[in-house]
Formats: sequence, C-alpha cells, structure tokens
Amino acid sequence: MTYTTTASIYWSKVIKSSRKVILTKAAIDMKIIITQEEAVQKGVWNDVMSMFGVQNEDETYPQEQFILTEEQAKQLKLIS
Repeated sequence: MTYTTTASIYWSKVIKSSRKVILTKAAIDMKIIITQEEAVQKGVWNDVMSMFGVQNEDETYPQEQFILTEEQAKQLKLIS
C-alpha cells in the first residue's frame, strides 16, 4: 500500500497583509494506492471491487492499482 499527499492541497483562507500573503488552515487531500493483491491479503478485495465497480467476471491483475480517498481507506479500516 502506498500513501501519497501530492495529489492536491486546498487552502481554506488567504489573508493579505501589506505585501505578505499568509495561507492558513491547509487541508491536504491524502490518496492511498492499494494493489489487487494487497487488497486480497488484507481481506478487503470484495469491498474494493464494490467501490470501483469491478465484477467477478472482470479480469484483474495482482499488481493492478486502485487509488482510494482517505475516507475510503478509513471505511476499509486500512488507516485510522
């Protein structure tokens, strides 16, 4: 499983003070990458299939990657 925080950053408030710009309350959107093989090992493959619309008859590969949002990873209890 790979964690990445480079996907996107949202700034909730921008304060302009004379010539300075102050950014406050940064919220980072974290994405979690899990392979099909890792999902099977962790016992969450059926849930991942459901989240991504993968059917039993669909061909998948052990190293196929699925990108989860932070909320999805929490729902699957991969992170807390």
